[in-house]
Amino acid sequence: MQVTVIGAGAMGSLFGALLQRAGNAVTLVDVRAEHVAALRKRDLTIEESDGARLSVRVPTTTDASEALAADLFLLFVKTPFTAAALKPFAGRIPARAMILTLQNGIGNDEAITRVLGRRVTIALGVTAQAATSLGPTAVRHRSTGPTIIGLPNGQRPAELETIAATFSEAGIPTRTTRHVFEHVWQKLLVNVGINALTALVNLPNGDLFTDPEMATLVRRLVGEAASVMRAEGIPAPPRDPVDFVRAVAEATRTERSSMLEDVLAGRRTEIDAINGAIVRLGERHGVDVTANRVMTTLVHQRAKHPQG
Repeated sequence: MQVTVIGAGAMGSLFGALLQRAGNAVTLVDVRAEHVAALRKRDLTIEESDGARLSVRVPTTTDASEALAADLFLLFVKTPFTAAALKPFAGRIPARAMILTLQNGIGNDEAITRVLGRRVTIALGVTAQAATSLGPTAVRHRSTGPTIIGLPNGQRPAELETIAATFSEAGIPTRTTRHVFEHVWQKLLVNVGINALTALVNLPNGDLFTDPEMATLVRRLVGEAASVMRAEGIPAPPRDPVDFVRAVAEATRTERSSMLEDVLAGRRTEIDAINGAIVRLGERHGVDVTANRVMTTLVHQRAKHPQG
């Protein structure tokens, strides 16, 4: 399969390297000229949690024109940069191709459509894979787990099944679903409960539930998000939403959330696609989203003063 990965950060590099190693023709696209120059000179190294290392050369470019001949366009930029990353591809993606977003938050399919139009087939998904950048040519593969993908309309065409099989063969266990929004929202509940709070108080994920006051805030944030989820007509998770978030926090107890890493690095966060999305939808449905509104405001302010 020919795959163009848009965004050569930690996750884009991880997926790109694994797919390239499995015999697919991968091209990484990134706007950072120095980052791309480094990847053109050296192999991309994936450091596994057990100390094993994978090194593979992955073609990389800053020019979208060099990455248009693909069956799959895999979007791995942070949500604030979706429009800018996709603009060079507008009107140029082959009709047979599919674009898959595994970004955090909700509304990513709408953001893609605004740039690329409705002619492009968009797939959504969630992944339990996690990675941290160790520099432009090295990534630490922090955790593994299932990837679930689907189309917004619930269809499961052969092309989608081929993508899932290709990912699985590359060491990224993947399955398709007719109910992808349920999975997207379940991951959103986790991000709503963990990301903003850890970014604000500089705590690893597991510490949120060891402090009673922080745990109370998590319950309030997740409770509001679950109410919005029901108002949107999305089935609730098979278990209590707060217990669902607690299990993820405990499973990743020593890790820092991506939002905390963004704040510490002075990068723009994905708050508007996570807690901010809950605020927008809650206001539309008349649901109380006070806690999520406060979190959204505070993270915006925190991002302006990362060392404050």
